Amino acid sequence: MDARPVTGTTRHDVARAHVAGGPWLDVAEAAAYLRVTPRWMRQRVADRSVRFYKVGRFVRFRREDLDALAVAVGTPGESR
Repeated sequence: MDARPVTGTTRHDVARAHVAGGPWLDVAEAAAYLRVTPRWMRQRVADRSVRFYKVGRFVRFRREDLDALAVAVGTPGESR
């Protein structure tokens, strides 16, 4: 019996949360949430301008990270 404490988030936790409608979003869901295209989301992942999580070969996002991105980028017509 292994008595080591479990820390962090495992891919199984993320998969369960995603299936259960949890805070994890895939590329298409994140794009819809931000009202941008999936291509735009993939470009932000490629240039590392959005926080994302790799689950195996899949990319996942948390809503609070997307909210932070939206605040940082702003909305069209909004003055800073």
